[in-house]
Amino acid sequence: MRRERVVTARRGKAWILALGLGLGMGLGYSPEEVCAQEARPRPRLLFTARPVAGVPSLDEVRARAAEAPWRARVGDLDGNVANLALRWRLTGDAAVAARAVDALLELAPEEGYGLDYQGALLYLPLGYDWLHEKLTPPQRVQVADRIARQAEACRAFLQGPEEHIFHTSAYRAAMGLGLAAVALWGERPAAVEWLRACQDQLERSLFPACRYLDGAGVAGMSYSMGDAFPPLLLLQWALKSGLGLDTFQKNRDWLTSRLQYLRYSTLPDHTFVRWGDIVGGSRASTRDEARLVVDLLSRALERADGRAFAAEIAKRWQNQGYHSAVLYLGFLFGAAAPEAPPPALPLCRLFGKASVGQAFLRSGWGEGDTVVFVKCGDYFDDHGHFDQGSFTIFRKGHLAIDAGCYGDFNADHRLRFARHSMAHNTLLIGRPGEPLARWCQRVVKSQDSQDLEDYQRKKKRLSLETGEVLAFEDRGEWSYLAADLTPAYDPSVVRLATREFVFLRGTHLVLFDRVDAPGARARWLLHGAKRPEVAGTDFAVRGEASALAGRVLLPADASPRVVEEYRVDDAGFPPDGKGEFHVPGEGRVEVETAAPAAFLVVLAIGDAANGAGAGGAAGAALGADATLVRAEGQVGARVGGRTVWFRTSGAPRGVRVE
Repeated sequence: MRRERVVTARRGKAWILALGLGLGMGLGYSPEEVCAQEARPRPRLLFTARPVAGVPSLDEVRARAAEAPWRARVGDLDGNVANLALRWRLTGDAAVAARAVDALLELAPEEGYGLDYQGALLYLPLGYDWLHEKLTPPQRVQVADRIARQAEACRAFLQGPEEHIFHTSAYRAAMGLGLAAVALWGERPAAVEWLRACQDQLERSLFPACRYLDGAGVAGMSYSMGDAFPPLLLLQWALKSGLGLDTFQKNRDWLTSRLQYLRYSTLPDHTFVRWGDIVGGSRASTRDEARLVVDLLSRALERADGRAFAAEIAKRWQNQGYHSAVLYLGFLFGAAAPEAPPPALPLCRLFGKASVGQAFLRSGWGEGDTVVFVKCGDYFDDHGHFDQGSFTIFRKGHLAIDAGCYGDFNADHRLRFARHSMAHNTLLIGRPGEPLARWCQRVVKSQDSQDLEDYQRKKKRLSLETGEVLAFEDRGEWSYLAADLTPAYDPSVVRLATREFVFLRGTHLVLFDRVDAPGARARWLLHGAKRPEVAGTDFAVRGEASALAGRVLLPADASPRVVEEYRVDDAGFPPDGKGEFHVPGEGRVEVETAAPAAFLVVLAIGDAANGAGAGGAAGAALGADATLVRAEGQVGARVGGRTVWFRTSGAPRGVRVE
């Protein structure tokens, strides 16, 4: 196991050699070179006392604070050590400095699993660095001792059994360890070992994990954006500002993907695409906490598209896009919008084809455009859901949704409904007479992978592979994705489950599913933000400004029905709480048939003014008046003057649109 190897290596020169080889792949610095680094004058964490290329300087921050919109917010720098310390640096107000020192001395180290990147883990080293000249020698010893205890707790956590390369705690602990090293560099001999341990964690675990994910998240956007992304970026900036160790350029590809992932994950109303455990309130949107990640990445990568996105966030919410607790980061990194609009990103993008399998299909980047999100990948983290092959649709509001509302992690609503495939727009497959839970995708659990090699080993041994994107292509007028859902189900029941999507730009989504499960039955699901209406083989979900109309072309015996939301067999599991931006759902459409089975469903997406009722009239008004066509070895849907053809046997190999 890797942890045994690392602990043993630390006892001798093998640790130095192993670390040197690892650093060559990412940081580009040998341990000897790192140890020879001289710390820059204070302040040196996140910004510097004198200008250094590529790093915010105190003069630059003061200049930004003298201009709109930041000038009006200087007085709002309050409530925590970082805000107060920066306010003193900007204003020279001795009373503010005294308050900041008092707040710093009251901080106690946080240990173990509950490490909070916005608590003492971050504020102790930042406060020590930014307030250093205001601390008496005994106070410096007191704070440095607390930083040291916290650093050792972080190192113990990263070497312990609870570490998981895809869980937020690993990123917070690595940040605490690295910031402690930079803050106490040259003052405490242990800082060298902390930095070595931090670099080992980055090179052997965290950077490879992020690269494997293609910059995407694994725990829903609230946890990914709020807890996993910021600590790693703050750590990287601290290494660069304090010691001149630049990790950004050699990780540029996946960091660029991360910046773009944030943009694709943002819906036109500036809430996030819903998947996994996503909380209510500001963390379900870009309102208060997303811009800090965008700005940290944009400055590091010199990306104009990131600066434009940051400006869009500020405009959308009529603020700077920073929660009051992290306002200091706005003053450090909050750059102005680019003078000229950057080139638009492609409308369709797949992230992590071999890992998370998340695709975004857009009709455009405007407020009235359609966003389709598709998910089919593997298991990574306990905040993920068992929902491979699922999709959501947004147009001027939510239409086809992820139905759960995340509140209490251990609530019946989450454990019995929201995390299971029954709460998502995917397939249920099971034997007649069995409870619905047996029709759902497999529930797996493994949250202790200490590096990518360890994860891959457990992925095979514990059957953590739950889905795979087989093909993805964007042809401009239409996009195609094929997914294999088979590994998500009980192998004793399901031999094959595949799903293919064709997004006819801005108007239709065509789905073709094949299920081979002898003696079982298959159920096709679509959850509506509003209660669906059904007439014959047609159904509709009506929003306030948009609508979705569907027609089931296969199976031949299709009889869609509406089921009360949160219903599982004969019991209901309503949300334990509904927060701001939660989308609870009001019912789901179900279509059931015997397996082997094929489902061919056409969904039309348009504005409510074009038609709103259920049945053929609404389908025609929205362009969903689709018909079934057949050819040798193929089946198709003719809709909107085009025909979409799928193969009826063999692995999905693409689609033909004519």
